[in-house]
Amino acid sequence: MSALGGVLSLRGAPVPDVMARRIASGLAQIGPDGEAWHHDDLLSLVFRPFHVGADDGKTRQPWSDLQGLVVAWNGRLDNAAELRRMLGVRRADGPRLVAAAYRRFGKDCVRHLVGDFSLAVWDPLLRRLLLATDPFALRPIFFHSGSDFFLFASRARTLVEAAGLSTTLDDVGVAAFLTFIDAGHRTVLRDVRMLPGAHWLTVEEGVVRLERYWSPADRSPVRYSRDEGYEDHFAQVFRQAVTDRLVAETPVWADLSGGLDSSSIVCVADRVLAGSDNQRLASRLETVSYVYERNRSCDEREYLQTVETLRGRRGFHIRDDEVPTLTPIPAHLQPDLPSGQLPFHNRYRAQYDAMSRLGSRVLLRGSGGDHVLWGEALAAFELADLLATGRPREAWRRAKSWAHQRREPLFKTLWQGGIWPLLPRRIRAATGFVHTLDDWFDPDFVRRVDLPGRLLGEDDHRFALPSQRLQWAWIAGVGRYVGWEMPLARGCVESRYPFLDRRLVELALAMPMDQKLRPGETRSVLRRALRGVLPDKVRHRTSKSGPDEAIYRALTRESRWLAELFRDARVCRHGFVHPAALERALTAARHGVMLNSPQLLRALTLEFWIRSVEGAAPALPRSDGDTYDVPGTAPTGVPDPSRSSDPGVGAVGPPKPPAQDSIPARASTAASRGTSEVDHEAILRT
Repeated sequence: MSALGGVLSLRGAPVPDVMARRIASGLAQIGPDGEAWHHDDLLSLVFRPFHVGADDGKTRQPWSDLQGLVVAWNGRLDNAAELRRMLGVRRADGPRLVAAAYRRFGKDCVRHLVGDFSLAVWDPLLRRLLLATDPFALRPIFFHSGSDFFLFASRARTLVEAAGLSTTLDDVGVAAFLTFIDAGHRTVLRDVRMLPGAHWLTVEEGVVRLERYWSPADRSPVRYSRDEGYEDHFAQVFRQAVTDRLVAETPVWADLSGGLDSSSIVCVADRVLAGSDNQRLASRLETVSYVYERNRSCDEREYLQTVETLRGRRGFHIRDDEVPTLTPIPAHLQPDLPSGQLPFHNRYRAQYDAMSRLGSRVLLRGSGGDHVLWGEALAAFELADLLATGRPREAWRRAKSWAHQRREPLFKTLWQGGIWPLLPRRIRAATGFVHTLDDWFDPDFVRRVDLPGRLLGEDDHRFALPSQRLQWAWIAGVGRYVGWEMPLARGCVESRYPFLDRRLVELALAMPMDQKLRPGETRSVLRRALRGVLPDKVRHRTSKSGPDEAIYRALTRESRWLAELFRDARVCRHGFVHPAALERALTAARHGVMLNSPQLLRALTLEFWIRSVEGAAPALPRSDGDTYDVPGTAPTGVPDPSRSSDPGVGAVGPPKPPAQDSIPARASTAASRGTSEVDHEAILRT
């Protein structure tokens, strides 16, 4: 993933050079292959590339046309051929196509871009800055609007370091991180905002405007008379989603857990590479698996080895006892935002180091499969769909099937799955049938952000059916948090997510509910469409393992340093977590009592992250020798966040230099185009 950033003057004052330079320096970790600039009287724009394909680097960015339009494009354009035909241009790459589309459609050009991307377009005639990200913000843009300057960058921490912003925490952003609620454009930092997926942002005449440009609700329903129609349509779109993410100059790697999502990506990718002569695709696919040999409830080896047997090769295995979970965070690791990766930083370091030794830079991941194809066996919302569309008899029949399959009373199934989702939001809140909050949340914090109400979410009336509203909330949520998952290793890797392909998401939401979820069968259309592609043992599996046991063991193993850490817990000091309740929760987890491990891990992660940003922020020198401070005000045109009296955690120190052992810009010919078997054990020993 490349990186972009810049500073726009809102009042005509010159952009401080030190501010722009700090943004560039802060982006070096994720954009290690060079640095280029555009400067004029109002804007300083930097682009730092990260090369993964043969075409990368052919066009120097930021790129400008003859009329002075400036484009910085960080992305993969999956419909480039279609755009070229539409615009009547030949052999234009990403930035040139974006410029041509902007000349034709203005800011509406973003609606026509399919792929994972972020972009910045500067129109000097209109004095308009346009920023946009893909529908799921997989390549995020963070921004801050002050009284004099508007700053933006691919990393949140970069803005704090560049402008000396306060690191006061945002209550709603913290609640969103801990509980997965939607916080819109807010992050855990009060003075840093994140451009939401499927939105563009314009800055024109000092006014900041945020607007949605795409919604899957605009797609017409997909209807076929037979199951085979849905299966064929899904197989075609999913194959294309995987193919587009295999474009790379070096070998591509893929997570392989043995679960349905990662196994589907690997098996389809193998077929694509075996049957294609497209030179733009990777020469081969390697797999990486995290295996638990001492935690039986987490052990997925029987399934992942089934896939490896089908492939005829063993992947790269990372063992839990070699790279343990929940170890202290090294000082050099400066996470951008609190991330679900932090407790597993050892795993990602080993994985990225192994990829680096092969010169590989692209990793396929299965995130989003649960959400796009309904991986939870919930009768809720299918029955509500039937009632909402006037089919009570069919709802009754389906309710009996669900009640029998789930072994629960018929009335309970009808109430939870059909009636309750149709009630107005205020009544649903009053019934108490909502997410259960762990008791270690500080009660004042829960009241302060109205956490129970936020967990219910808003009624999204763009969608006709209750199931679509819930499913879109899931999908948007996973995309939002994937955008926070910056690489944590000393190298750099571009993660790609086939299940978060815009075309696949549109299709999934347009399908009838019974194509995705049936009694006793989650992800129904995926299982049926990949018949003969996935091993039957994986395709028919109904179990699903998680890392809970390994996490509980890690809490026991690391109890001494965790106890020391939480003697003065920042999450308690800021009023997010009740100290005594958190201590009880950690003690229970160490003794194997099943808890909400994702939320507990996120509380630990937030503690790690807050400590990582403590320090002193440098002042910004003016050109006349005085110091310059950028006020942390809310952007014009964007809802003003509630200001907390919390004093924050101190300011962030100056950026650290990029690691010396980052992945080389180009792998050797033998490593990048060879097809011989890779000795993964030798890589691990190195």
